[in-house]
Amino acid sequence: MSTNKDVTSLIDISKAAYKILEYKQGLNKSEFMDDDKTQSSILYQLLIIGEATKRISQEFRKQNLNIPCSLQPIPQSLSMILHQKDRKLEV
Repeated sequence: MSTNKDVTSLIDISKAAYKILEYKQGLNKSEFMDDDKTQSSILYQLLIIGEATKRISQEFRKQNLNIPCSLQPIPQSLSMILHQKDRKLEV
């Protein structure tokens, strides 16, 4: 059974993913790479996804094996991105 925390986390992930798609819409790779504001906005949404994945309970993960809970590397990947300040974000 899902807890309120799991449901809230999944909603946060879904909303953040939708915003990423919305922010990136209409931009080609070159435009995106030159747009620091959009990159920043997308990075913020990725941070929300990373934090939300940390809140998903082990019980939920075990009961929903069809959902790729290999989401665990997301927070570590985001940490690497944040600490590489000289690199531009590529989505």
